[in-house]
This record gives sequence, C-alpha cells and structure tokens, in this order.
Amino acid sequence: MSKRWMVGLGMGLGLLSMQAQAELVDTLGELTGYQILERKQIKGWVDADGSQDSAFKGCKKGRTILFEDGQSLTCSSYGYLYAYRPQAVILSRELKLDDQTLHSEYKMVVGDELFSMQR
Repeated sequence: MSKRWMVGLGMGLGLLSMQAQAELVDTLGELTGYQILERKQIKGWVDADGSQDSAFKGCKKGRTILFEDGQSLTCSSYGYLYAYRPQAVILSRELKLDDQTLHSEYKMVVGDELFSMQR
C-alpha cells in the first residue's frame, strides 16, 4: 500500500468518525432534561388494526410497544429498526407548573435509534 492511499484512508475514517460524533451530539441534545427511568426488554408490538409481531420493527404513530414486564408505551413518531426482542432504555421528562406535573414526555432508545413515545 502506498503512503498516500493510507493517509487518504485515515482522513476518510476520521471524517466519518467526526460525523458520527456530531450525530451523537445532536441526538443527546434532544434529551436535555430527560431522566433514565428503566431498561426493559421489548416483547413485541400491536397496531390499532390488530396486526402484531414479536419482533421489533420500529415505530409508527399509534403502535403500542409491549414489554416483558407487562407494561407498554405508544409510539408518537416514526422510525424503522428491526431487532428480535431488543433491550430498550426508557427516558422521561416532566413538564411542570407551580410544582404540578402537567404532562410527561417519553423517549425510547433501541439500538442507536431514538423514538418519541407516550403512555
């Protein structure tokens, strides 16, 4: 291998790494104010039309994600990711007025994807 080719490869990999870091910073920026609630295993999903599956195939608005502990969250955003019974990290942020919780927002991280959720 020539030195030029190796330098070019190194620069290319460095640029990819910088892009991945920038994407991570953007994603983490969306989570300002959220707290990690728990880590759960996804059992499957059910759509409003009754279709269901035990493999996680991402979110679409209105899809209910079922967890092994019997709890569930409903997707309020779209995103695709295929995984069989993956682990999910659930995050929450409360919106308060005068110490009264008006609303709670939820996010779910599966793999390297972030999904907006609701209870």
